[in-house]
Amino acid sequence: MTEGKPATDLLPPLAMLTAACAMGHGAAKYARHNWLEAESQGIYCGAALRHIFAWQAGENLDPESGVEHLAHAIASLSILLELQLRGLGIDDRPRSAEYGKPLVERPDFRAAIRQAQRDLAALPTPDRLDPQKHAHHGNITQACAICGYDYDDHGSLTP
Repeated sequence: MTEGKPATDLLPPLAMLTAACAMGHGAAKYARHNWLEAESQGIYCGAALRHIFAWQAGENLDPESGVEHLAHAIASLSILLELQLRGLGIDDRPRSAEYGKPLVERPDFRAAIRQAQRDLAALPTPDRLDPQKHAHHGNITQACAICGYDYDDHGSLTP
């Protein structure tokens, strides 16, 4: 790294190039650099979340563009960060009328999140992901003909 300069060599090149493909799809669909004229920052947050949720649900590629959902999410978050850094677009995050702060900064909201995290941690592990419940597996490299699950290269049980 050259002292005093950003460590751009640390950016993962395949992820960045794939995000550039997602940006290219957006440029072709809307207009090149149209995001500079964005009225709302929130539309990019929503877009990123939709792509993350689609990926989380098991869909790797966006059916419209054929580009990875995570690349679209990176592109959307990059735009959102750029808008924030440049002071462009309206910061339309929900805010508390009482506190005038983003919801995540409100004590009652943080308490609700902490409680949700405790509730989630208390949930039992689903049987299908519990290796002890899969004693019928001949060895760790075999697929399970009974339950349809398989072990990946790292020994983790996967659907």
